Amino acid sequence: MSDTPWYREDRLHYGVGIEDTFIPHEKLGHRKLDEYELTQHYGRWREDLERVAESGAEFLRWGVPWYLVEPRPGEFDWSWTDQVAAKMDELGIRCLVDLMHYGTPLWLDNSFLNAGYPERVAAYSRSVAQRYGHVWTDYTPLNEPLVNAEWCGQNGAWPPYLTGQDGFVKVLLQLARGNGAQPAGDRCSASRSHVRPRGRRLPL
Repeated sequence: MSDTPWYREDRLHYGVGIEDTFIPHEKLGHRKLDEYELTQHYGRWREDLERVAESGAEFLRWGVPWYLVEPRPGEFDWSWTDQVAAKMDELGIRCLVDLMHYGTPLWLDNSFLNAGYPERVAAYSRSVAQRYGHVWTDYTPLNEPLVNAEWCGQNGAWPPYLTGQDGFVKVLLQLARGNGAQPAGDRCSASRSHVRPRGRRLPL
């Protein structure tokens, strides 16, 4: 067996994904956006994963709904993700775990502008890796940072609803701080025996 990581192999890989934008905030004229709800994934996740396995896909990109697994600061509810991770393990699905996809928990005042955002997102990411390192080895710490900064900081569509170039830069800088604070897979794994030493961060 080759020691070359799968993502550095000289060939294309066939993968699929389940769309997972999570914006739990609401304001006048804007309802929350949870695409697992819209696609009924919360109710049909077993069938969805079985279809992934049947498709022959080599990996699945799938996101953790941060706002649900950490409903209060430092308090985690793994009841649903435990089941999903176990099913992925049973089916032999390689998961590219999407840790942060546009939205933050409701308790994080001012969303990305909160001074504690970098530490909070790092603590959440570390908790996910610690709990599921025996199943998941590949992580994307932040989805599309420029798009995130555009929608949250320039266009004012998502929290913290800033507009203009100044808002874009403020959000982008906070996203960068949060991304830098998250533990890289190899560093995190080296200090925790229950997290696989081959854990990786993937820039998708």
